[in-house]
Amino acid sequence: MRTLRALPSTLRRGIGAWLAATVAFGGLAVATSPAASANDAEPIATRTLSGAYVGARNLTGLKNFETFRGATASIATDFVDGSTWSTIANPTWLMSGWRNTGYHVAYAVPMLPATGGSIQEGATGAYNASWKTLATNLVAYSEQDAIVRIGWEMNGTWMRWSAVDDPAAYVAYWRQIVDTMRSVPGQDFVFEWAPNLGQGAAGFNKESAYPGDAYVDLVGASVYDQSWSLNKPGDEVKRWTSMVTMSGGMQWQADFARAHGKRASLSEWGLSQRCDGNGGGDDPYFVEQILKFADANDYYYESYFNRNMSECEVHQITNGPFEAARTAYQGMYQPRPVVVWTPPAPEPVLTVDSTLCPIVKLSYSSNRSNAVQLQGQTVRTGKAYIFVAPPTTPTVVTFWLDDPTMAGAPKIVEKGAPWDLMGGASWAANPFDTSTLTAGTHTLTVRLDYANAPSQLTQVTFTR
Repeated sequence: MRTLRALPSTLRRGIGAWLAATVAFGGLAVATSPAASANDAEPIATRTLSGAYVGARNLTGLKNFETFRGATASIATDFVDGSTWSTIANPTWLMSGWRNTGYHVAYAVPMLPATGGSIQEGATGAYNASWKTLATNLVAYSEQDAIVRIGWEMNGTWMRWSAVDDPAAYVAYWRQIVDTMRSVPGQDFVFEWAPNLGQGAAGFNKESAYPGDAYVDLVGASVYDQSWSLNKPGDEVKRWTSMVTMSGGMQWQADFARAHGKRASLSEWGLSQRCDGNGGGDDPYFVEQILKFADANDYYYESYFNRNMSECEVHQITNGPFEAARTAYQGMYQPRPVVVWTPPAPEPVLTVDSTLCPIVKLSYSSNRSNAVQLQGQTVRTGKAYIFVAPPTTPTVVTFWLDDPTMAGAPKIVEKGAPWDLMGGASWAANPFDTSTLTAGTHTLTVRLDYANAPSQLTQVTFTR
């Protein structure tokens, strides 16, 4: 268990002398424990760790968000790709984007990939190898103190790792994950348990999915300004009061965290405009009250979800339909300090070096024997073994399959020999199932990074 330090007054969002020991929510007095402040004149929103989610690996977007609100961010929230176990364990594309930027990164990490697996299997330790790889990668990318939000919103039924039907399996799996990740040398992770606001599914008690004090550092929550009953103009105060007082609501979160010796957090929160009419819309009252509540209850951090899920689920505060709320949000961060950002120097543009094509090899044996150049080959359907045999030893080899511009996450990042497309050991490569490819031409892009030499890039095409 990690004990989170008390934040110094210059970093905490203390409400100061003007917020008393009770905060009135539409006539309802809710008991709180206000955060003390050594500087009552300090702007309210500079005293707790604060940030936003602005899209995957979007450093420029976060800097623009800082400029919009007039205050720097401490937290960068991001979501690990849950497509496969490989993408969960190897989010190196994300980590490389946040490395050495100065932000405390909060990663939301899926408990299961898009298909296959179960929390019951996870509870047996079946997936521990993937979690150890994730922890090792985080440490290697200088993210050893990352906030790790595992299997969030488990009290609903919309996540594959829902705890509703089997909270005991969820708890056991969580403990497997935490024990495994903590076993990696150099780690100092902050593990965040973050259910959705309210109890969740009918009849469910989300406390049954709490993994225990030894396995949790932060008690988080997802909170959006929406209601399936209090969604009419004039319902703003009642809606907020309901969010605070409902079973499993924000007061429950603050009290539960305090009772267990933890800090609470707003893992993701936001305004909401929905096509079904259940969003709160342009609601400055919500913005002001949620930030005041987090402050009064000494939340460790809050992170605004500044992305739209679709035209029918809008949250973005930097533009769009939330004019009054946008002004209120900016007002919580006044007076506006000067935010000066110098973009990092761009990496040298790599051009494809066709003379390196011969180092990308194809074999039909796991020991890589009888290998030929992959360039121009028509590969058989079934198992193939694709690897790189560089003349000079690199430190990292990164593969992109059918992504010639390298716009998305790589297929794999290899940080040690042998340099296999699917990973492997010195005596055997892991197979690549070519039957998963569509018939036609495919592109494999390979980047080689060296400790003391410029990076190189090559690209080969082959047919299936």
